[in-house]
Amino acid sequence: VMTNERHLTGTDRLSEVAKKEDYDLYINIQGDEPVIDVKSINEIVNDYKKHAKDYEVFALYKKIDDPLEVDSDTIVKVIVSESGELIYMSRHPVPFNKSSSQVVYNKQVCVYGFTKKSLSIFSERSKTHNEQFEDIELLRFLDLGYRVKMIETEVNSIAVDVPEDIEKVEAFLKKNNLP
Repeated sequence: VMTNERHLTGTDRLSEVAKKEDYDLYINIQGDEPVIDVKSINEIVNDYKKHAKDYEVFALYKKIDDPLEVDSDTIVKVIVSESGELIYMSRHPVPFNKSSSQVVYNKQVCVYGFTKKSLSIFSERSKTHNEQFEDIELLRFLDLGYRVKMIETEVNSIAVDVPEDIEKVEAFLKKNNLP
């Protein structure tokens, strides 16, 4: 579906689609993620089937393996509660480590699941306080008091945000014998 070219985010585009097409769940795969594994889509759909009555938004996250990603402002770090709900997302390394323990950092994987209701909520509001500063669209839901269900995944995800990221994608494709 071709959408209005003035949209600022993929969620804005999907919101436009949801006004025209009626589905239970809308999957948003970010365009700057060229190597999304189909397993990640299935993980969103399966979690939606389990928790559709409790959540309007579903998102993936993964443990950060590369220490360089922790300090990168192009990698969105995720804090998830013990019950699997989003607490916060930031381009800054969170949580801050004031202890002597080793922190396990998580990053978002840019595959999201939205209900029609959540897309309506998103499109009716402009950027919220934290969303404006972090430039992370899922923060709009947190700022508005909605819970986001987070699903831990093992699938690889490489966002292309800067020219150097193209080399990462090419290396991934070569390593996995993909065209």
